[in-house]
Amino acid sequence: MVNTCVAIGDWWDTAMLFGRKQRVLVRAVGRRLVIYSTCSIDPEENEERVAAFHNEFRIDTVARYVPSSFVTEEGFFFSNPVKHSLDGTFAACLVRSLTTS
Repeated sequence: MVNTCVAIGDWWDTAMLFGRKQRVLVRAVGRRLVIYSTCSIDPEENEERVAAFHNEFRIDTVARYVPSSFVTEEGFFFSNPVKHSLDGTFAACLVRSLTTS
């Protein structure tokens, strides 16, 4: 599992975060299973990052691992600070497609 949280002082360096996350995902290309996890509720860091990367992977739902209130329609894990009284967290289970197009 890779958690890509990085803080610089009191400010988040968004450009560095995105660059680091992309490098982590690129290194994962040879893997069969990737758990992409962030400590963020920002779609740009979460769903959009997975969408930009997952062409070689399929999204495997987390529904069998966590309570249903944490599972999004897309099958991601998402904790909402207001709804769940927890820190915001995102996770996606990506499984390499067995066939390539």
